[in-house]
Amino acid sequence: MALKTTLTRTGAAVAAMALMTSGAAFAQAKPTTPQAPAAQAQAQPVTDAEITKFAAANEQVNTIIKKMSSELESATDASKASEIQTSYQQKIQSAIKEEGLTTNRYTQIIQMAQADPALTNKIIAEMEG
Repeated sequence: MALKTTLTRTGAAVAAMALMTSGAAFAQAKPTTPQAPAAQAQAQPVTDAEITKFAAANEQVNTIIKKMSSELESATDASKASEIQTSYQQKIQSAIKEEGLTTNRYTQIIQMAQADPALTNKIIAEMEG
């Protein structure tokens, strides 16, 4: 249950991060639906090494997201919220890269785990181990 919540929060943060990196404002953001199925179709199976990297990156990302959420709650306007998100987006990307994954692969693993209970169980085991 905690992993599903974690994956959902992380997925939302990564999706927000993807929107911000595309340069699109939230009001002008266009759906990226055509890219999502293609990315999932091309996704390679997740290796044990990637599960280890993912678990480590996910721990860091969750810490960053908690800090970001706290700061966003105190944001007084949309401009300040955007500044906060941009700042934390860079921190999230760095945390993922430090663990040896790309943000794209990290997102693929989240999507795959949401659709594959066996992968979810492997990730949970790694996070608890």
